[in-house]
Amino acid sequence: MRSGTRTTIMDKIGAIIIGIFLIIIGILLIRSNNEALNEYKNSSDKQTVIAEIKDVHVTTETRRSGGRHSSTRRVKKYECTLEYTVNDNVVRYRHTYYDEKSVGEKITLNIYKDNYGNYQIARFTSEEDKNNGNLISYIMIGFGVFALIYGALIKLDTSLN
Repeated sequence: MRSGTRTTIMDKIGAIIIGIFLIIIGILLIRSNNEALNEYKNSSDKQTVIAEIKDVHVTTETRRSGGRHSSTRRVKKYECTLEYTVNDNVVRYRHTYYDEKSVGEKITLNIYKDNYGNYQIARFTSEEDKNNGNLISYIMIGFGVFALIYGALIKLDTSLN
């Protein structure tokens, strides 16, 4: 039976695996963000279009805030179907917003033609946007490094109690 203070080799390996996993995911997210910005920058066809909200489905989700005085709050999600026209083609897509949206509302989008000739909505249009998008990746990598170090420093209980 395992004691609350006894550490095993599985604790050590688990921390190391979690650390490696977080670092790899963080690096992959940064690479993906870099590729997205480079694809946008290198596109020969960039446009700004006005999308119109055609349908809104409002749902409510409960979010829990952590910390010493944890609490829950209800947050409205606006799942919207948007429509815009590019080169005489009507494009429809779905997007979720957390601020109030209504049918008929107009939203400005930056789009570009990708390497395959399809129009995509730009995730990032500047280096600053990309860097802001990478913040979560840097945090993830930091937690991964912490987990690796923690895993390496875990002392195993070698007593035969």
